[in-house]
Amino acid sequence: MREVWTDKPLFVRISATDWAEGPEKAEDGTWLQWGVEQVILWADKMMSVGVVDLIDCSSGGNWVKQKIAAGHGYQVPFAAAIKKAHPTLVVGAVGNIVDPEIAESYLKDGKVDLVFLAREFIRNPHWALTAAKVLGAKVKPANQYERAW
Repeated sequence: MREVWTDKPLFVRISATDWAEGPEKAEDGTWLQWGVEQVILWADKMMSVGVVDLIDCSSGGNWVKQKIAAGHGYQVPFAAAIKKAHPTLVVGAVGNIVDPEIAESYLKDGKVDLVFLAREFIRNPHWALTAAKVLGAKVKPANQYERAW
């Protein structure tokens, strides 16, 4: 990919866990399931060979008995762990991020570099305007909308 995608950023979306119960690694060092520890190692490898510019951190769900508590920002801790392990890597978070102030706190606290809001933009295509109002940011409307503004 990097050979032909030389002048553009390469994003890699990862699943940081399959939400299986129990430890990720056995006491003897055997990997028991996919989890954030392995993602951190994988990110290190991708960085060392220069094939990633941004990790879009999500999570899986391949384990049939998974129990996911999908609250606001429920996947942010995975992204934050990757960011902590690799401070120079750009890391984005997903996962029911809907509140502008909490989303902003993830950025200000250095947990992540950006947030992805795909489903929230489907539910509310004006989320950015709502967030700007909540956060006190000035928004310049598109020229063709200025009279209505």
